[in-house]
Amino acid sequence: MMNENDNMEQMLLDLAQTLKALLQKVEEEDEGFYDNADLKSMLHISDRTLYRWRQQGLVRYAKMNGKFYYPKSTLRSIRKRMRGRS
Repeated sequence: MMNENDNMEQMLLDLAQTLKALLQKVEEEDEGFYDNADLKSMLHISDRTLYRWRQQGLVRYAKMNGKFYYPKSTLRSIRKRMRGRS
């Protein structure tokens, strides 16, 4: 019989698998995601700027296995805001 810790561990593993499958499905669809390097390169910003934007809630992101991912729609909304300030 599985104890409570084993049950919790299995639930977490199942959740991680589900999240990975969902991330892969979204990436295969039009939405997709960018990672830190992609976003920094496209927007010509630094690590620190991207970090600050995450902390201030200015960008939507997901963190998986220590890596940040940003929906493509986030890039579109950032570009809109940047054009609005010019």
